Amino acid sequence: MFRSEISLNQIPAVGQADTGSNRLYFVGKGRSPSIDIRTLDQFRAIVPNTPDSNYMWAVSGALKIGVAGMYSLCIESDDGSKLYADGVLLVDNEGLHGMVEKCQPKFLSIGSHIIYIEGFQAGGGVGMVARYSGPDTDNERIPMMSGRVSSRYDAQCDPAVAPSSGKFTLCMFKSAGSLSRIPRIGDEVASQRLSFVGKSKLAVIDMHELQTFRGYVPNIPNQNYVWAIYGQLTISVTGSYSLCISSDDGSKLFVNGVLVVDDEGLHGMVEKCGQRVLTSGSHTVYIEGFQAGGGVGME
Repeated sequence: MFRSEISLNQIPAVGQADTGSNRLYFVGKGRSPSIDIRTLDQFRAIVPNTPDSNYMWAVSGALKIGVAGMYSLCIESDDGSKLYADGVLLVDNEGLHGMVEKCQPKFLSIGSHIIYIEGFQAGGGVGMVARYSGPDTDNERIPMMSGRVSSRYDAQCDPAVAPSSGKFTLCMFKSAGSLSRIPRIGDEVASQRLSFVGKSKLAVIDMHELQTFRGYVPNIPNQNYVWAIYGQLTISVTGSYSLCISSDDGSKLFVNGVLVVDDEGLHGMVEKCGQRVLTSGSHTVYIEGFQAGGGVGME
């Protein structure tokens, strides 16, 4: 973080800070798991000496890609910002303005890519958010994180590495903020916006009140919590099957990693179903859902 002794209307040359007569001075530095800063207090939580006005920031890290392909890289800021990928300017969001988002596509190969973002604030409201979407994120636009391939699954609750026990596994998480939709659990845990509460086993998915949830995982909070449930669905006869979920609030059902039922959003108990051809044998079922507050259910 840097402070300027003159009024800013564009991003200053940070490479010349603390030299000559540029009147731009280093304030301090810190670390953040993701770039999702929307207030001055959030900047100061990272760099306590951030001034009230006329300051600039430089953010750097490594965006790790697990699946090569076309990605959309986005920055949203107040005031201006620029995003460089592997040293090349990709997104130019320069100038005096409120929160404005701009995106650009880029092919990213497997491995780490250096992300460098610079921005400034002349005065008033401030924000700096960096997001991306593509094959690693199932084309969901999510906050960028440094040094980690995006994943829907938390390491403690990954159906791909969990042995089958004949029962479903229930994992519970609490959110640091208010929820209005299902967060991407693995990424939100990594960025410290979700924290693991506990896990348990259940024979059937049929829960209609908070106390039922707490019978499996006692420390679930009263509101703003998330669940992940996974197990094996065994099919004897190949054919077309209807798979249904009913929840309060939203939920999603995946079969063998593919989204089959989307019951997302803030709502009471709502049932939705999807059709899928299932061959004989075992199929991995993964269900995620959330509750913002009030009545809760998942079946």
